[in-house]
Amino acid sequence: MTNINARIRTAVVVVSMLICNSASVIAQNRSNQIGFINHLTSSGYHEESLYENLRIRNQSLTSNQIDSLNYLAGWSSYYLKKLVESSSYLNTVSPESPFYAKSRLFSAYNQIHIGNYHTADSILNNFTPQNQTEVDFRNFMKAGLSLLQNNASGYNEYRNLLPADYYGFSREVISMDLLFQEKVSFKGKSPWLAGGMSAILPGSGKIYAGKTGQGIMSFMITTGLGLVTWENQRIRGTDHAVTILFGSAFTIFYAGNIYGSMFSAKIANDETIQLHNQKVLFNLQIPLRNIFDQRR
Repeated sequence: MTNINARIRTAVVVVSMLICNSASVIAQNRSNQIGFINHLTSSGYHEESLYENLRIRNQSLTSNQIDSLNYLAGWSSYYLKKLVESSSYLNTVSPESPFYAKSRLFSAYNQIHIGNYHTADSILNNFTPQNQTEVDFRNFMKAGLSLLQNNASGYNEYRNLLPADYYGFSREVISMDLLFQEKVSFKGKSPWLAGGMSAILPGSGKIYAGKTGQGIMSFMITTGLGLVTWENQRIRGTDHAVTILFGSAFTIFYAGNIYGSMFSAKIANDETIQLHNQKVLFNLQIPLRNIFDQRR
C-alpha cells in the first residue's frame, strides 16, 4: 500500500512538472509571437503586423499580452491611416499597461484628427493620468480641442492650467496662443458682399475673395458678352436670334458670376479655417510624438 501511495505521489509530481513545463513553453511561445509582432511594427511592416496580431488573438492570452496586442494593433493602424480602428484598439489598453497614457492620448488625437470632437473629449475625460506630465498633456489636448471647437472660454480654462516653461510643449503653446488670437480676430469674407460687388462689376467679388485670376477672367467674359449683346441689339434689334443668343449667354454668365463670387467667398473662408485647424492638429501631434514615442 505504501509503495502504491509513493508511486501515486511520484506520478502526480511528474504530471505537475510536465504541466508547468508545458505552460512555461506556451507562455514563452506567446511572448515570442508578440515580440515578432512588435518587430514587424517597429520595422514598418504594419499590414503584416496586423495580420499576425489578429491571428493569435484566439489563443489563451494574459491581460498584459492583450494590452500589448491592442497597443501594437493601434500603432500599426495609425501608420496605415486607419484612425478609427487605431483609436478603438488604443482605447482598450488598460491602466496597468506601461503604454496606457500614450495609447489613450493618441486614441483621443485620432478622433480629433477625423473631426470626432465629442468622442475625443469623452476619451480625455475618462483618461486617468498617473503623473503630472500626463495631467499636463491632457490639459494641453483639451485646450487644442477647445480651439478647434471655437470654444474660447474652454481654451482659456485649459490653457491657464498649463505650466509656463514645460519643454514638452512650450513652443506649441505659444503657437496655439497665436492661432487663438487669429481665430478670435478672423472675420472671414462675406458671400453677400462678394455677390453684390460682382453684380456691380463682374469679377470684383472673386477678386475680393482672393481669386484674382478667376475674377479677371469673369470680368473679361461677362463684359465681352455684354458688349456683343449690346452691339447686336443696336444693329439687328432686340428680337433678332443672334441678339437673343448672345443676350442669353450674357445673362447666364452674369448670374453665374454672382453665384460664383458668393461661392468663392465661402470657399476662401473654409480654406482659412481648414488651414487653421491643420496648424492646431500639427501643434497637438508633435509633442505627443516627441514625448510618448520615447516609451515605445
